[in-house]
Amino acid sequence: MNRRTTAFIFISFTFLMFSAVVSTLMSCQNKESVQVTKPTAPLTEPVTAKTEYNTYIVKEYNGFVAVFDANSLTPIKITDRYVSALPEDDRKKLAEGIRTNSEIKMKRLIEDLCS
Repeated sequence: MNRRTTAFIFISFTFLMFSAVVSTLMSCQNKESVQVTKPTAPLTEPVTAKTEYNTYIVKEYNGFVAVFDANSLTPIKITDRYVSALPEDDRKKLAEGIRTNSEIKMKRLIEDLCS
């Protein structure tokens, strides 16, 4: 191989590796950030009883950690964290549902569970 071909291969390989690192960092950043959006459609499920917590419930949904509005049966956020990968204590808490009345506390809880 001549010098030009070797230089081209080296530069291409370096660019490919840099792209892979940046891509990995960006995907990790997206997984850690939790964006909560309120459902735009009106609730179709009946609201049965008022609880002392009116905001969020973090629990299992189809094997994943999910966030629910306290008055909804449909999750407003499903994470990519498998409940089966969590410690036993966390799985028990999620089975019952972890209630919080603060979006900040809910985000911290999700970060703790998904890290």
